[in-house]
This record gives sequence, structure tokens and C-alpha cells, in this order.
Amino acid sequence: MHTEIGTSDMAAQAFMTKAGRRLLLVNKRDRVQQVTLPEEARHGRVTMVAPSTGDDPPKRIVEAGAAISLEPFEIAVVAY
Repeated sequence: MHTEIGTSDMAAQAFMTKAGRRLLLVNKRDRVQQVTLPEEARHGRVTMVAPSTGDDPPKRIVEAGAAISLEPFEIAVVAY
């Protein structure tokens, strides 16, 4: 799927799976990044891992909302 993020500070890739769509987001910088999600992903579930989660389970957000904030070097997957 065509994916466009509009900045070199982030990487993004959308995928189509049997279970639905997924949007992979990677914060490549050592600072917090705000990401505005596409309309269809705003009610999706988000799973996030970052250096701050360490050996703990990934952070989970039940409903993504219009935007999410990614910690430095955080990776998120939005399922919608």
C-alpha cells in the first residue's frame, strides 16, 4: 500500500492483512513526535514499544484518536 509520512524523522508503512489493515510507525529521532492518523485509523487499536517499556509488555491504546505521540525511537502498530 502507498504510505506517505511527510518527514524524514519518521518511517511509516501500511499493510493489508487477512485480519484488517495495519499501519507501522517508527520514530527515528531522539525526540517526541506527533503523528496525525488517517481518518480510517482513528478508531483503531495501537500497540507501542519504546526504550521506556524495557522488558515490560507493550503499551496498548484501545482507540487511537486523531493523533498519537511517539516517544524517542518508539515503534507503533495501528490495527484498524
